[in-house]
Amino acid sequence: MIADDSLTDDALSTAIFSITQVRVLEQALMQAQQLSEYDLMQRVGEQMWQQIVRRWPNAQQITVCCGPGNNGGDGYVIARLAIQQYRQVRILTAIPIEQLKGAARLAADAAVQAQVMIERWSDTLPTADLYVDALFGIGLQRDIHSTYHQWITRLNQVSAPVVSVDVPSGIDADTGAVLGVAVKADVTLTALALKIGLFTGNAMDYVGEVQLVCKALAQSQLPSITPLAQRVTRANFLQWPDRPRNAHKGLQGHVLIIGGDHGMGGAVILAAEAALRAGAGLVSIATRPVHISAVLSRLPEVMVAGVDNADQLLPLL
Repeated sequence: MIADDSLTDDALSTAIFSITQVRVLEQALMQAQQLSEYDLMQRVGEQMWQQIVRRWPNAQQITVCCGPGNNGGDGYVIARLAIQQYRQVRILTAIPIEQLKGAARLAADAAVQAQVMIERWSDTLPTADLYVDALFGIGLQRDIHSTYHQWITRLNQVSAPVVSVDVPSGIDADTGAVLGVAVKADVTLTALALKIGLFTGNAMDYVGEVQLVCKALAQSQLPSITPLAQRVTRANFLQWPDRPRNAHKGLQGHVLIIGGDHGMGGAVILAAEAALRAGAGLVSIATRPVHISAVLSRLPEVMVAGVDNADQLLPLL
């Protein structure tokens, strides 16, 4: 369970999936709704652009950094929509669009037709009100080197906001590990479903605020896939029943905390405090006898027993 209260408590806002599961979800979604890969890319890009406009309505100069895959394709869609709303848009790419394939190539061609300015990356970033990171998505599994390493380093130095498409480039979307270097986003717009790598490992220092887009599109396919994990939101706690007015500590459960070898008595004290604050009616500690006085001086409401061997522990269990 991963604690967070920034999303509403509906199924797709709390369910967290592996990348394998997300790919299954995408395929099931396209088949069920008869969508091509490009159709799905356009819908995702449209909702991401709507979120960008809502968050930064006054951003006029926008630089979109597009990578070689479908994550870059999402960036091309965002750039096309931005220029259609009279924003000054510039796309930076490390490869010619002729080398793109599939849906990403179609998105790039549409951006060209919309007369978006497309330039090759040349070690500098133009001044902008907003930067869109669409370099790498959920498929990245290798460390980032050379050109893209320099590019991401430059993005992390800008003063304007950075929004990442689906996952900050350089973050392993399954583990949250940093693959050499990663974009530090102000906001991550992730599509269809929450990915486990956005909430684990080092990712928490890079994702910024996570916003889920296109969840309504994926909602119909959710029952067929069991989430890898669940987010805990504020709403989860609000659903807990109130205690009766005549409740007493004997009705609220009993927690036994075992630990605290010689010179290491602090952890059991902290764990006991946490158990009491979380609502446990009774809390007992089984620890080395030398720690008893320290425990009781800090937490007189806790019951504490000194144990030196397993036989002394058994009655407490």
